[in-house]
Amino acid sequence: MLREPLECMLSVAKFKSFARAAKEMYMSTPAITQRMNALEDELGFKLFLRSNKGAFLTAAGETFAAEAERLLTDLDETVERCRAISEKVDNQLNIGVSGTLNHYLLPKICENFRKFNPDVKLSFVEVKDATGALLQGLVDINITYGNEGQAFSQICNTTICIDDCVCLLWENHRLAGRKSICLEDIIKEKMVTPVLDFSEYHRKLCNILKDMNPSIQIDIMDSINVGKLKSVTAEYISFCPRTYHVEEGNIISIPFETYPLISIDALTKGEPKGTVLEFIQVARETVQEIKRYSDVLA
Repeated sequence: MLREPLECMLSVAKFKSFARAAKEMYMSTPAITQRMNALEDELGFKLFLRSNKGAFLTAAGETFAAEAERLLTDLDETVERCRAISEKVDNQLNIGVSGTLNHYLLPKICENFRKFNPDVKLSFVEVKDATGALLQGLVDINITYGNEGQAFSQICNTTICIDDCVCLLWENHRLAGRKSICLEDIIKEKMVTPVLDFSEYHRKLCNILKDMNPSIQIDIMDSINVGKLKSVTAEYISFCPRTYHVEEGNIISIPFETYPLISIDALTKGEPKGTVLEFIQVARETVQEIKRYSDVLA
C-alpha cells in the first residue's frame, strides 16, 4: 500500500534525519533510505537534499509533503467509511419470505444462526418473485424449492439439501405398520390430502395419482397443519417434506418411497459469501439436525 513510503517521507521531513525517522518507523536506517530512493525514482524528482547536517525537503518535496499529509488523511477517512459500509452489510441479512418453506424451515434456521451470530440483524421481506427481488437488491437470499433461478445467469442456486417426502397418517391406520408406502398403496385409500402450500411439489403427485386412478378423490388442504389434522381420522393420509414433520400425538410418519425427490435451494445474486454463505452453512446443518431427529423417531 502507498501509506508506508508516504509515512516514511513525512517522518524524514519532520526529523530532518533518516536515522531518527528510521527509529520512529521501527526500521533500519538503510531500509528507510532505500524506501526514499525508490519513491524518488518512482516520482521522477528529488524529495530531499542530503548533507552532513541532515535531510531537507526540496521545493518539490515541500509541495509533495503537504499533499502527502492530505492524501493520508483522505485515505484514513475513506478506509473508515468503507469499513462502516462493510460492517453494515455484514451485520444485516435481508431474507426473502415466500411460501411454506419459510414458515416451517426458515424459523429453525434463523434460531440456529442467531446462536452463533447474535450481532447480525435478520430482516424478512415478503416477496412474490424471489428472483426479481434478488436482482433488484431487495433481499440477500431466498430459500425455495427447486432451481427457480436457473434461467438467470446472475442468480446462483446453492443446494441446501435434497428433501424427500413422508406420509402422515393416524397411528391405527391400516398402513401404519409399513416401513414405507408407495403410490400403489395410496390409490386404495378413500381420501388423499396433499397440502397446497407446496404447489409444484404436490401438483406433481396429484397428477401421478390421477393418471393411475382417474376416479381418486383428492381433497386439497390449504396448509400443512390442516392436513395433519385431517390425518387423525383413519380415512385420510397427508404428505409433507421430511424436513417439516415432527411426530405429534397419534400422528405418525412413514417414508414415501416412490415420491420424486426435490431440492431445497438458497438463491443469491452471485456466489454467496460472507454472512450469506454462513447462513447457508447453518441452513445445511439445521436440515441435517432435523433429519437425524426424524431418523431417531422412525
